[in-house]
Amino acid sequence: MGLIAGRPRSATIQAEIASVLYELPVNAYKQIKRDNPALAQALLSYVIVVIAERLSFASRLIGVLQR
Repeated sequence: MGLIAGRPRSATIQAEIASVLYELPVNAYKQIKRDNPALAQALLSYVIVVIAERLSFASRLIGVLQR
């Protein structure tokens, strides 16, 4: 989200199992937006889906905790 919003990241992660992670540096993201708008749109769509799923989960959790 920090990459998309142009702000410092708001969290870090710690993998529970051995994992392969990829980094998308700001300059590479800007180049994708400039050179391949369709790919940039697909990336944004993916981010929106992930954030929507997290928000939905958080809303359900809050509902359960309020009972």
